[in-house]
Amino acid sequence: TAPVRGALVWVSDEQPSIEATQDLNDNTTDAWEVTKERCIQAVEKKLPGGPVAFIECDETTLEGSCNFQKPFPSGRFMLIKFLRGAADENIDIFKLWILGFVGPDHRAQAEALPQPVAFPESFHLLSEPLRDFQELHQRTRYPLCSDLHLVIFSRDQPREEVYRALEAAAPQLRRERGVVVLWVGAGSDPTKAHRIARKLGVDVEKYAIRLVDNQTERKFAPPASMDPTRVDEVLSFLADVTSGRVHPYRLSAPRPEGDADPRHPGLTVVTGNTFEELLLDPAVDAFMDAYADWCMPCQVVGPMVTRLAALVRHPTLRICKID
Repeated sequence: TAPVRGALVWVSDEQPSIEATQDLNDNTTDAWEVTKERCIQAVEKKLPGGPVAFIECDETTLEGSCNFQKPFPSGRFMLIKFLRGAADENIDIFKLWILGFVGPDHRAQAEALPQPVAFPESFHLLSEPLRDFQELHQRTRYPLCSDLHLVIFSRDQPREEVYRALEAAAPQLRRERGVVVLWVGAGSDPTKAHRIARKLGVDVEKYAIRLVDNQTERKFAPPASMDPTRVDEVLSFLADVTSGRVHPYRLSAPRPEGDADPRHPGLTVVTGNTFEELLLDPAVDAFMDAYADWCMPCQVVGPMVTRLAALVRHPTLRICKID
């Protein structure tokens, strides 16, 4: 009922008292900076050393995160004080997801934290340690802690020779090309598997290999002749991607004849492959409705857009829709 505006984080050798922060007056009438400073000063009297981090949530997404600037040895305690909802009594924390910890080898070391007595929910561990070869299951965080993923869909049959070859080659692929292998097999979490398949534009039930760059959202398909059991061929494909010899593909519906919707005169249908041509044409102004068939608000707006397309006819104005 009320979004969290920020949080203060302490780390201490002794288990901190939950009561240390319960009497904080997180008054919503004060300016945010005033509230933040008052909370820091009030809690510092009960928890010497001050907070190690302050998390300020983005005003639009109401999400926030932080990275600690120094390491803390295991066995210490963490206290998080959430600040400033629409009213302090209304802040509801249903789940707190602990993503994991970064160790000396810069890999995620997931550890469960003890449950504070005053916290109504157990801590849930969202991720597990990152490995060079990662199978997709319920506790696998996606995207993984790596920019480049070589994703193999093999839900239709085991393909044990490919599995064993890529598992053995994964350390080399990561060392030389920064690639983590993600295996989507028959035992993978179905919800996550379908979501990744949609993102990459493949049939989740059919064998496929894709390379995805999660920094740029670019997707690459290897040549059909590539043998994934041969590490030299996989490395050659990765090198071609890095050098620009392999071009990324994009998700796109087939281009309709005349870019038209036969059921709705005047409405231009845009696809992934025609986006620049139809939307970024400097000689034409474009109004576009981005929709999805499952989206209820889209179903309400859709008829208005089709009516607009029928009413507004002008040589330099284009009324469009894209799935």
